[in-house]
Amino acid sequence: MNLPLAYIAAPPPVGTITRLILLVHGYGANERDLYDLSSFFGKGSMTLSLRAPIALNGYQSFAWFEISITRGDILVDIPQAHTSLAMLSACVEQASQAYQVMPEQVFLVGFSQGATMAALVALSRPDLVAGAAILSGIYPSPLLETPPDAALLSKRRFLVAHGTQDMVVPIEQGRATYTWLSQLGLDVTYHEYPSGHGISQEELQDLAAWLHPHSS
Repeated sequence: MNLPLAYIAAPPPVGTITRLILLVHGYGANERDLYDLSSFFGKGSMTLSLRAPIALNGYQSFAWFEISITRGDILVDIPQAHTSLAMLSACVEQASQAYQVMPEQVFLVGFSQGATMAALVALSRPDLVAGAAILSGIYPSPLLETPPDAALLSKRRFLVAHGTQDMVVPIEQGRATYTWLSQLGLDVTYHEYPSGHGISQEELQDLAAWLHPHSS
């Protein structure tokens, strides 16, 4: 399957495809960074781990958009973010068609910069996905070209998770994201952890529970 972005796939361990999950890595990583998460998603989950389009200085190091930090503020190359958003949205749409899954079976799981990208896809193209997991991400609102349509997002689900000791993307970013999504009236689950910039075992368990809300 040819997609606008490079990827590696993890087919479902058992049975037919009942869910499509797209993994969106963070700044300076690549498509292998989150690939092992696929083992937590359960039977029937087809997982695609995508590679960001911007090559950085460093072996197998990629980004969705370039960033800089000035006086504690995170500055984003917004045009790059919009270009990457279009490519990522196209990947979601084309993969869904190829695997013959409906939007309510499609989820984005992103970490750090990838979490912001996952949020942007779900907020700008709610017709493509059921929801997005935003793990240690930057507050996405300033990167949107148009405000999200709460009515179109009424049946979409969001998970926001962040470490209170995160020195890369401060916890205030996660709290701001949760507050904003809640004020929009969206279905959002929020978790904080006494951890840094990473994905803990507890967070993985919460992610699995969020993906399978009706499991016993």
